[in-house]
Amino acid sequence: MHVEDMSSSGWIGSNNSFRHMTDWLRRLIQEPANPHSHKLNEINVRNIVQNIKPIPDICDVDQELESSSISTMWNASNLELRLANAFEEIPLEEGFFHPAEQILDEAINSSHKEEVLDWLLQTITNKKDSFFSLSVLRSLAHLRPATPERRVEIISIALSSKDIETRDVAAQLAESWDDMEVKDILKKHTEPIPWLQSYINEVIDNLGK
Repeated sequence: MHVEDMSSSGWIGSNNSFRHMTDWLRRLIQEPANPHSHKLNEINVRNIVQNIKPIPDICDVDQELESSSISTMWNASNLELRLANAFEEIPLEEGFFHPAEQILDEAINSSHKEEVLDWLLQTITNKKDSFFSLSVLRSLAHLRPATPERRVEIISIALSSKDIETRDVAAQLAESWDDMEVKDILKKHTEPIPWLQSYINEVIDNLGK
């Protein structure tokens, strides 16, 4: 068999063919020389046999990639960059899925979820980039992150913001998550904007219904 026959036989690139390939190379040393074929000499063949390694199982590769992705998700800079790119590429629209939701969902449900949730609380109060902060906050509407206690923290911090849009989104999250635990927070909040106070009152009345 010639060297080119290796690929045409389907041996190269197949996990099941590793043993057959090494057997073929060993047999190649024993075959009579053919001046018209481009066979490997004995020294090269022996070097190839010694250095051949089985191709990793595809499941092992997938698990390694998944583990690598999750392990880096908690990194604030990495997470911020991925979210910023997502917001830049596709505008947030109410009622439509946004890629940022999946990014946040993976981060919140990773083994570093506590670090991610702490990062979320800090991001909400980021006055330097209100667009990014609001975009992250709006992306949480369908995720129900962590525990009711954590969700209360998020809403409480957002309601205390001086920015009216942030307070509005806080009320929207309370309505979307429908946690009875946020009722007291909403009742204690004094909203200076009449239409927003009216909306908050509606959310309070409809919680748990």
